[in-house]
Amino acid sequence: MDCLLLILKGCEPSNLSTEKLNLLSALYKVLRLSCIRNEAKRNFISRSNVLPTTVLFLSRVHLTTDDTTLSPKCAALCKICVFLRGMTMDDDMNVEFGQGSDNARSIASADSAIDAFTKLSAAASTVSNNELLIDTLTTLSCIIMREEFCEQFSKNGGLESTFDALQKHGNSSAVTAACLNLLRVICGSDSCKQAVANWNADNNGGDGSRLTGLQLITGIFERFLKNPTIVKHAAGVVAALALRQPDLAVHLASFEVPDLLVKALEIHMAHSSTVRSICLAIRNLVSRSPELRATFVPEKSADSDPSGIESLLNTAMAKPECADEAKAALRDLGLPVKLRELWSGVSSKKVNKSKD
Repeated sequence: MDCLLLILKGCEPSNLSTEKLNLLSALYKVLRLSCIRNEAKRNFISRSNVLPTTVLFLSRVHLTTDDTTLSPKCAALCKICVFLRGMTMDDDMNVEFGQGSDNARSIASADSAIDAFTKLSAAASTVSNNELLIDTLTTLSCIIMREEFCEQFSKNGGLESTFDALQKHGNSSAVTAACLNLLRVICGSDSCKQAVANWNADNNGGDGSRLTGLQLITGIFERFLKNPTIVKHAAGVVAALALRQPDLAVHLASFEVPDLLVKALEIHMAHSSTVRSICLAIRNLVSRSPELRATFVPEKSADSDPSGIESLLNTAMAKPECADEAKAALRDLGLPVKLRELWSGVSSKKVNKSKD
């Protein structure tokens, strides 16, 4: 760590030689590997000056069109992002409580941290460096864990740069997934939910219309409907937007999101994490807007299930890892929930009779 701090302190990233950049990459890789399932090492690093010094270094980085994915500078930046994400993990089974969330807060609280990552992701998008863009977006998703950080990210132009990346790199499933995951995290803030919904930009159709944030997210959901990873993140954004926001739930329903969720559930029943995300989105859409139940469960006879949602959710509930979310969706849709009695006691009368 002393060698790392010696390189970082007082240096300008643009003046670092290829040898020093390669050394930085190696040092951050070693630190990351030393932290895997080792809470003691993470605590030791978090008590040092490595985290604030690293953030300060990132705030001085400037990307140019020469900084391709294979350049030493970008390789070092990617290794830094991987290291910082590793500091936010709680993967050591030998400790009762990890400090991953505290480390995430420390990183985000460092001077200019969120601003540095926001500018870095915007610059990576501008120079079309997808690997670095994905790393910066994913790292932001790991460190923005509190309301004030989400609001700071939004005020610093983070939403604009994220939506810009979605539009510019919409054909890249990896970039799209990273953007949606970040939007899901940001939408944990009620004020940011409204900012996401109110975002708009010129439509590329040339008709003078404006493309809204909800339209862009819904369009991506529909375009990548067969991609389980993107569907999981898109449904996660829908679930986050609709939570405690009945007006946004109604707005999402107007873009035929319920139909997309039902189709996605049918297609991706084999992917448990995607199924959980879809079930949560269904539950959040109708929990405070019972009038939206009809968009999932139309008028039907007693012997039919026109939308198929009831049978799909019952199939999902049969999976132990999806049972809670599927049960909540069935309940809030007003559909019958088949509960399984895990344990039942024996009455004292039966016990006495058996003894006789």
